[in-house]
This record gives sequence, structure tokens and C-alpha cells, in this order.
Amino acid sequence: MTRTEVSATKRGRPRGWLRWPAVGVCLSAPVLVAGCAKMPPGGVLPSTAVNRLILSMVLDAPVNDSFYYFIALDDNGNSADGPLPLRRPGANGWGTGSFSTFVQYHFRQYQVFSHVVNPDNSITETPVDQPFGFTVPSGTNQLSVTLNLDNYFASGVERLDINFITTNEIIRDPNINVDKIFDGLGPTGNTYLTVPININAVYDNLTYPFPSGREQAGDAPPTYEALDIVDWRIEIQRG
Repeated sequence: MTRTEVSATKRGRPRGWLRWPAVGVCLSAPVLVAGCAKMPPGGVLPSTAVNRLILSMVLDAPVNDSFYYFIALDDNGNSADGPLPLRRPGANGWGTGSFSTFVQYHFRQYQVFSHVVNPDNSITETPVDQPFGFTVPSGTNQLSVTLNLDNYFASGVERLDINFITTNEIIRDPNINVDKIFDGLGPTGNTYLTVPININAVYDNLTYPFPSGREQAGDAPPTYEALDIVDWRIEIQRG
């Protein structure tokens, strides 16, 4: 499926659009001192990252550190494919479709991974580093990371396909006959974004031209509100 193949309507209540703070520094409070990677006191990002990608998502309940939160990024230039949530157990246990890089948050740790589909269709996912900057939630419902664009994508890459994906557990065994609990962008999770990254820009849930409507609360099962994505924001800063 592609980002335009959506059939279900969003269940639940509309969500008021959140007012985002200024980005480019360690965002929101309270934040643990350890929540800012490679930052001096005060949370100001060092000037070594000239080109930055700032990605934030908001959940319908405080972040559950035992759950898994992903941001998947595809740099192949083909907007007809892109990152999708995994609906049944298998592969890496959380995501499918086309993507080359992803950020994972789990148990108060952020990690950036490379994602490669091998010729035999097996998957190799390799830890690369931590995000350039990030916030660790402490009883809050927001996750935010800053990536150094030059670390992961070639200078000729002009756009990325991006999806925010959440799940309560990683299940890789395809013989386990269950439906996974997850959320992603759009009413069925497969409405990934395609955004240019070669210019300074801000994209958010309020203004992005979704063919199926804005992201809102109500498409995660009851008691799993900490997986339910209700808002997102992407900023590109070019030096």
C-alpha cells in the first residue's frame, strides 16, 4: 500500500492542534539532564550540524517507556513506496515498506539505525548512533529528535518519505497468529509523508495536505492511548 491507499475513517474525537515550542534546542520540560545528546549546559545545539532535521510527535497519553516509538525515513526518491507499520508479526516486528534509516525510542533510549533489505529479502538493521539532539520525556506525551542530515543522507537527496510508527511489542515470528497493536500516520497508519529537505521548511499536522485528513486521536485500542499519535511536526534547517 502507498500513502494514498486509505479506506477507513478515523475513529474517535478530533484533537485540538498543539502549540509547538521553538525548536533547534532541547525541547519541552521537564527534561532530564541526560536528555540532550552532545549538548553543552543550557541545551544549545553545537554548530557542527549545519543541516538539521527536527522530528516531533505527540501521543494521546504520556509516553510509555516499555512501548516502542519509531520514525522511519526513506531516501530513495520514489514517493510511491514508503515506510508502513507492520500489521502482522514478521520481519523486524514493527515496520515494512521502503525506508533506509529509522529512529527508535524505547526504555528512555534513542538510537538511529540503518535499514537494509538484502537480496534474499532478509533484513539487516544496524545501530549507527544517537540523534544529534533529543528530549527524553518525563511523564509527558511528546518525543522529539534532531538529526544531522549530512550523517544519513547524500547531498543529492531532495526529499524523504517519513512515517511515525508506534507499537506495544516487537513480534518477529510470522507463525504467531495475532494482529499487532500499532499506530502510524493516517486512519490506517499508511499515510506516510513526502517532504522536500533541500530548503528550510516546516511541515505539521495542521497544514500538511493529507488526502485523508489530519492525524487525530482515537485510532488505537482503549488503554493504548500512549501509542495513539495525535500530532506531529517536521522542520528542516539548512545552513
